Amino acid sequence: MALFRRIAAFSVLAILVWCAVGVIVYPQWWYEFIFEGNFRNPEYWEQGNYVAFLNAFSYLFPIVLTAWIVLAFSRTQVPENLVSFNAKFKLWVSSKRGAAASASVLTIVFGLGLATSGLRSVESRQLEAQIAKSRKDLEAFQEKLKGPQEEPPLSEPTSFSYIDPKEVDSLYGQYEPDLVPALVREKIETSAHLEAGASIEEYLKTNAGISKAKAVETELRETEKNPQRKLRDLLRFLYDQGKLKRYGHQRWKSDELQKLEDATALLSKYGVVADSKKLQSVRDRLLAEEVRRLGDELSVLHGLVLVEGDWVVDRLQDSYRFRAPVVEQISNPLYFEARVRSAELSSKTEDIIGNVNSRPIRLSVFGNVVAGASPQDRSVHIAPIAIF
Repeated sequence: MALFRRIAAFSVLAILVWCAVGVIVYPQWWYEFIFEGNFRNPEYWEQGNYVAFLNAFSYLFPIVLTAWIVLAFSRTQVPENLVSFNAKFKLWVSSKRGAAASASVLTIVFGLGLATSGLRSVESRQLEAQIAKSRKDLEAFQEKLKGPQEEPPLSEPTSFSYIDPKEVDSLYGQYEPDLVPALVREKIETSAHLEAGASIEEYLKTNAGISKAKAVETELRETEKNPQRKLRDLLRFLYDQGKLKRYGHQRWKSDELQKLEDATALLSKYGVVADSKKLQSVRDRLLAEEVRRLGDELSVLHGLVLVEGDWVVDRLQDSYRFRAPVVEQISNPLYFEARVRSAELSSKTEDIIGNVNSRPIRLSVFGNVVAGASPQDRSVHIAPIAIF
């Protein structure tokens, strides 16, 4: 029984030594452990003890040095005095009074260390808070620079300046075998009340999902649609499938040039001034590379495209020419060009064109590329299907 009490006493003393030393060496850890509730977090326990044990190895060198010093004094009276003191201290610690006094001193040290841990770790905690705030501000700033996500074309109702119903019907019929199932899936996904964790694929495999899909498909096929609605469904399908070649203000800027603009804006936010001449030189080089890349891309461009931008409309003898620059403010710009016969435009559209007095009109042109750009002709010619 006496042995058990002795082992228990030494275990308690060892734990108190560990805590007393720890609260002195690692005040921040103990402050967050007690006052911020991290004692409920097992990972916090594991992390703290791992770091403490890891750092304890740095004390081996002083221990070894102390051992050599002890050996150096081994031929003197110091060892005998230490042995005598150790025997007396051991007897004292083993006594009830000694154990109680030792436990009291260690408890006081731990209590004082814990009470002052907040004051002694205030700078490091403030630094961590500043770093976390800076990281959060940086992420928010980067999200802001990204801007709003690109929306599918014709996401909102709009007016049409021109549409070719026969071409729309032809394209809709060609894509109908894949387009209608995609529309069915989209409608079910937005209207069906799926169970938590269930996917649309799992739902469509059930009897209820199969019946719902057949009913929605029948409804879609029987519902009469005008060319504008067919075009909306067609463009959404091509966009979702990644088959729509889309050109506009967002795409016309080089990715590298956008990264440079983002970095410059970030430096400016934190008061860092960059070399304006070097920045302009890099911008010019990246812009020239982007123009060359676009020239190569547009020279072999084919198929259906959607071009969104500011179009200049010129009245010709029996038609209107729509032109939009791919990249502006360069010596030899690239253009998208489309022509529509005057008889195919409504009188309202002609009035709008006449009222703007050759100023750019914000339009979207959907059509088929009939000729790519070339060194002799820097325009991509489009046979328009719809202008809106």
